[in-house]
Amino acid sequence: VCIAGGSYGGYAALMGLARQADVFQCAISWVGVSDIELMYTIAWSDFTRDWLAYGMPALIGDRTADAEQLRRTSPLQRAASIRRPLLLAHGGADRRVPIAHSTKFLNAVRQNNSSVEWVEYPDEGHGWLLEKNRYDFYQRVEKFLAKHIGSR
Repeated sequence: VCIAGGSYGGYAALMGLARQADVFQCAISWVGVSDIELMYTIAWSDFTRDWLAYGMPALIGDRTADAEQLRRTSPLQRAASIRRPLLLAHGGADRRVPIAHSTKFLNAVRQNNSSVEWVEYPDEGHGWLLEKNRYDFYQRVEKFLAKHIGSR
């Protein structure tokens, strides 16, 4: 089984590999959240100041009181444990989950995992709106799945 998802689903795919590597053969994460700390500190996201000040602490966790839990549940902090094949994709113009999430995670995970494929779509935001990019991405997904789980 390969776990896959975008945005929060991308986060879940990364955490699936970090927490249950024995269950998943591979993961695909696109426009995924990978650095919880970055969600609190990033200045160029489309999150409002009110969301950062009140919504994030109430719904995700308080940076001080819940610091250890946030660290344990941040894929970036668990990158060294991810050894399974991984396909990462991100839009260069993503303001919901800025590309820094994926580039920081990519640099960290590649230190211990040589089975990481990366694709950036510079003209995309939080998802693939352009037909050429959707076509390219799903062709990559198809090849990735054939290589890592095949017809099993």
